[in-house]
This record gives sequence, structure tokens and C-alpha cells, in this order.
Amino acid sequence: MLLNIIPELIFYGVLIIGGLYILATVFDYLSVKRRISNRGHNYISLDDFISIFDAFPFNKEKRYYKYFKILDPLTILLLDSLGYDLAKFKIGITYDDIIDKLQKKYTDTYEEDKDKELTEKEMVEFLNSDKLDFLNPWTRYPLMVFPAILDCPTYNEKQPLKLEDINKLKVQFKNEETIKKIISYNAFTKHVSANILAIKELIKSSGDDEKRKNYLQLKLQMCSIYLDTIEIHANQIKRNVMQQYHR
Repeated sequence: MLLNIIPELIFYGVLIIGGLYILATVFDYLSVKRRISNRGHNYISLDDFISIFDAFPFNKEKRYYKYFKILDPLTILLLDSLGYDLAKFKIGITYDDIIDKLQKKYTDTYEEDKDKELTEKEMVEFLNSDKLDFLNPWTRYPLMVFPAILDCPTYNEKQPLKLEDINKLKVQFKNEETIKKIISYNAFTKHVSANILAIKELIKSSGDDEKRKNYLQLKLQMCSIYLDTIEIHANQIKRNVMQQYHR
């Protein structure tokens, strides 16, 4: 009797798991769609582009080109400089393949198995040290990462980059140190922190030049926002790592 029930239980189990997977996929798709509809004139991030393109197996190429038109242009230029032509729909190399390669090349990654050998105290010390490095969230927050590193004007769909700006950015993307500052959390935070200190010194030496002071105060405020946003992301990663000690 029990043997006759087992296949039926397996069938219903697979059905439930499949249903939950479909619901999760639809929920993620709708969440991304909502973010895109609420974006105003801003371009979409690579994460949102991949999520909405990869959500369902049908009409992928059509969906790809539809959303490629509103993908962040600096993301396209960066990946183009690294040898990935996003303008062409391709099947073969995946988003994870690209990200893994960039992480290994530009960040000081650490082995997961090695991490598990650390005591909780040792891990806390490591996470709070300057040895910590991981992929900077440029794929999720392009408007927080690129302007912090690059010499680029404000841009969006309503105010797109000019050809002159694009050519200047292409030159910047030929610099390996610049790319590392975009992709590496450690390099990014050091760069922005140094900028904050430099701007504070410039404000002190500005004397009675209120116009210059106001300009520098604005730059200081923006740099602080860039750094705070990335630190929030870093703290989430740290919490995720520490969860292994509280299971």
C-alpha cells in the first residue's frame, strides 16, 4: 500500500516545488518590471536587464533588444572594453561566467572552504580588515559606482551622453586601475575615501570663495552618498558570511 503511494507523493512533491519556482520567477519578474516602470528617466542596471531578459525561456531575443535600449550606457562601455559586446544577442557565455572572471581578475577573493576554517572571531577580524574584498555592486548601482570613479557628466535617457563624452570614457576604460576601482570594493572605497579627505582640505583652503565652497560641498556630499551606499551593500555581505556561524 505504502509503495503505491510513494510515486504519487513524489509527483505531488515535484509539482509543488515546480509551482513554487514558477511563482518565485514571476514575482522576481514583476518586481523588476516595477523597478523599471518607476525609474523615471534613468537607465536600468545590468542586474535588472539580465533578470528581465532571463526570466522566461520564450521570446528571449526580442526581450533582450527591447531592454538593451535602456541599459546603462557606461555598463555597456565597460563590458565592451573588456571584450564583451552586449549589442549582439548571444547564447553561450552567461552573466555568471562574466562576473566570475571579473571577480577573479580584479578583486582579492578568498576561498569559501578556507573561510569555513576560520573561527567566528577570526572571521569578524577578517571582515573588518582592509584585506576584505569582493565584487563592487556596479551591476546593481551603476549611478552610485561609475560617477564616483569616472570623469563623466550627469546622464540619463532625457540627457544622454554625447559622442565626445563617450570617446573620453572609452579612454578611461583602457586604464586597468580605473577598471579595478569600479569592480573591486576595496579599491573603490579607498579611492572615494581619499577623494573625501582631499575635498575637505580644498574646502578649508577655499577662503572666502563661497561659490567654490558650495561646489566642493556638493562634491563632498555626493562622495559621501556613494561611499555610504556601497558600505550598506558591504554590511549585507558581511551579515551573510556570518550566518554560517549561527546555523
